[in-house]
Amino acid sequence: MLCGIKDAIIDDTGRALRRLVMGAASGLLTGRMVPIAPRWIARVGWGRRRATIDLTGEMTALSPAYYSNSDPNEHYAVELHRHYGRPANRR
Repeated sequence: MLCGIKDAIIDDTGRALRRLVMGAASGLLTGRMVPIAPRWIARVGWGRRRATIDLTGEMTALSPAYYSNSDPNEHYAVELHRHYGRPANRR
C-alpha cells in the first residue's frame, strides 16, 4: 500500500527512528495517521515523501488510534505490534 510520510517518531535519546507516521489522501486511510515501524516499509521515495508499506489498507484502517499531540508509549507500541501480528521491537 502506498502512503504519504507525515512525521517521524524518534526515541528519547534522539538516536533511533521508532516509527514513521503515515497517512493517505484516499481510501480507507483518508485523514488518518498511522505509525509504522521502519522495518514494515518496503520502499521509500524520500523526494515525494511516499512509502510503500507491507500492510493492507484494512489492517491500517483498523489499527489502534494515534494522536499526534500525544507521546506514544511502550503500551501503545505493544498494542500496535500485536494488532499487526508482528514481533515487538528489539532495543
